[in-house]
Amino acid sequence: IDELYPVWPGHQPLLARLRDTYQHRSEHVDRRRDAVASGTEDREAIEHREIQRTVIGAEREALLRLRAEGAIDDDVLRTLERELDLEERSQGDPR
Repeated sequence: IDELYPVWPGHQPLLARLRDTYQHRSEHVDRRRDAVASGTEDREAIEHREIQRTVIGAEREALLRLRAEGAIDDDVLRTLERELDLEERSQGDPR
């Protein structure tokens, strides 16, 4: 990601968010893998997944409300729901 800063100078906020996301993930990979291998689970990882599930659930509710209000159509709803589905799967339980 650091190599992309000079290539995409106008997108530094996005690159910074991506860097933070991947840094956060990498910090937890070893701990998560060790916890799964030992049959225990890192409490922080469990809490992170629960927070992410809660946020995704709230996003789904907001999408349905927007469609009911006519702010988005069914095509937009399906597209955004698919993105949420993919995000939810990426946060799945490692076991």
